[in-house]
Amino acid sequence: MLDGSHSVFTLTEPDADIDGRLARMDLHPTGPMWGRGEPLACGEALALEEAALAGCSAWCRGLDAAGLKSARRALRVPLRELEVGFEAADRLMVSFALPAGAYATMAVRELIDSDPV
Repeated sequence: MLDGSHSVFTLTEPDADIDGRLARMDLHPTGPMWGRGEPLACGEALALEEAALAGCSAWCRGLDAAGLKSARRALRVPLRELEVGFEAADRLMVSFALPAGAYATMAVRELIDSDPV
């Protein structure tokens, strides 16, 4: 997905240009938002997504019945204008900007999560 947009494309073979754009946060890997329509993923990515949704067939049927169209969302969201500092010895201030559709509560959870992956 192109950063700052919902424009997506299928990538079959990454190259140095794509790797650089991913590192610069100009492009983001995506994941599926279930709904009607053909999947954009193919090959190993499609197999991984299908395996991840294997236990969610009731949800998928319900979303189909509700008429939702399939879409994709970025799997990472860059924090823009990040500022961190102590307002007092016991008070940390964190400020950042997010794109539309991203949730600050999720970003804060990721910032303070102490469980290693």
